[in-house]
Order: sequence, then C-alpha cells, then structure tokens
Amino acid sequence: MSLYQMMTKPLGLPELGQLFFSDDRILLVPDAFYAAEHDVLLDITGIFLEHGAEPPQITLLFTDADTGADSLRQRLPAGAGIHIHQPGKESELARLGVNDKDEPVMLNRTLIDADLILTIGKFAAVPGKNDFGIHSAVFPRFSGLETVQRFQASRVAKRKLKEEADQAASMLGIIFTVQFLHRKDKTTRIAAGLPHLVENFLRAYG
Repeated sequence: MSLYQMMTKPLGLPELGQLFFSDDRILLVPDAFYAAEHDVLLDITGIFLEHGAEPPQITLLFTDADTGADSLRQRLPAGAGIHIHQPGKESELARLGVNDKDEPVMLNRTLIDADLILTIGKFAAVPGKNDFGIHSAVFPRFSGLETVQRFQASRVAKRKLKEEADQAASMLGIIFTVQFLHRKDKTTRIAAGLPHLVENFLRAYG
C-alpha cells in the first residue's frame, strides 16, 4: 500500500481526519534518516492538510545535528513550522515524569505540548548500533545531551535501552507512527498506525 493509503487508514486507529481537532497541535517527528528525506516529509504534511489540518497546526521537529532544515522551511506551506531541538540547552527540555527506575524523563517541550505526535522512521528489522527500536525517533533523540551520550556509550544490553525508549514513548502517549522498510536502499513496505501493530506488520516482512 502507498504512503497515502497507510496514512489515511492507519492500522488500529480511526481514519486520519478523526485523529485531530481543528485547534490541535500536530507534531511530525522524523528519525535521523527521515529528517533528510524532505520529499517524504512534505508528502506527509500534504496528507494532513488534505484531511483538514491547517498549516499553523503543523510543526516538524529536528535536532541541531540534522541538516537542511532551512531549505525544507522554504518548501513548507506558509504557517507550518520547524523547531530545532538543542539537547545541550536546558530551556529546550521539560520533565515528562519518572521512569520505573525513579529517574526523571526529560524531553523537548514541543513533544510534551503536542496534541498529536506522528513519528516517522526507517524500520530496522535488525537494529543497528544506535537504533533502540521503533521509538528511537523520540528517545533518546529528543532528550538531553547527557541521556543521548549515555545511550551512545552504554554497555548495557540494547534490550534494556529499547525498554527505556519504549517507556518514554508510552509516557508521552504516542499512538501514531509511520515506518518504512528498506531493502537494498529501496522502500519495500510502508506501515502506519499504532506502533506495536506497525512493528508486527513490518517484522513479518523483514
């Protein structure tokens, strides 16, 4: 199925136009790979607009390590925004809560303030070094610098780090993701919807 088909009738969720209200803040959150795939991000923005969203409702979230945000900004519909996360800047962060280790979970304020979050990622059937599962697009990517560095340098089993990322996403209430399965640098499958359904769907093909 195409990106349009999967986005408009996501797995386990109502149709796209029923997922948000006219005053909701919609946040598009690409992982490090799809932050550079501007045509895809523009297509997704366009699908939201076609289904009733207005440009000022939509913000795309990047980190200061991503490149090309300025060129994308020029291509977005007037009113849509881009926010650049700076993990070393404390004012960027807000406390989401505490995890099961009683440690504070800090994330970019834009994430916490959003009404609907769509994460966008390259699905990894076999996770790479700095991939911590389907929620890597959010955590630790948009947490504080200390957390990012801890994940990158950690000798803890990747399963434990994935559990930490999954817990942060659950606390944030993420219910909507679109993931792209690649083979030989080509997209072979696309799935959108509830994260666990998307993961199961793509893993069956991965």
